[in-house]
Amino acid sequence: VTGVQTCALPISAVLAATLEHLIHNEAEGRLSKAYNTLDLGKTKSLSNEEAQRVLDAYMKFYLLSDALATKLPDDEMSEVFPGWQETQSFTRDVLKELTRNGEDRSFQRMTNVVEEIGERFGQFQDGECKQMKTKLIKLGDQSIGRVPLPDFYRSSIEGTTFEFQESPAYLRE
Repeated sequence: VTGVQTCALPISAVLAATLEHLIHNEAEGRLSKAYNTLDLGKTKSLSNEEAQRVLDAYMKFYLLSDALATKLPDDEMSEVFPGWQETQSFTRDVLKELTRNGEDRSFQRMTNVVEEIGERFGQFQDGECKQMKTKLIKLGDQSIGRVPLPDFYRSSIEGTTFEFQESPAYLRE
């Protein structure tokens, strides 16, 4: 066939572009929920404090179901998600890095911030997982990779660790 150009884009490039678009839409959707929860307009440039509150609300939607994120007061978030304070520090560091020169904190800028948070969150959370693994190893018998249930729950009851509160049925599963 002469005069007809065919598209030679590899299927992997199309898939990558589609995934990137979906991730962007998901981040923007959560960010919109955060703005709505805080009664903030998307046309407003946020103060640093407002931007931090938006990121807190965004992360609640990121980590929890919408129903729980909407109902859970901020001061109870640490009880539901033990790494909350570290997560807040992480998100504030990303915000500070991406708005370093006092740049406006518009909805578009905040979208860029939450997309960057999403890019880095796995690596950030990996550090938390390694800390938890270290705690579990200290609780275990050091040889077969199991933690006796009384030892597992004792750390939570004594208040030294909040993470280990899963039910025996959940642990069996």
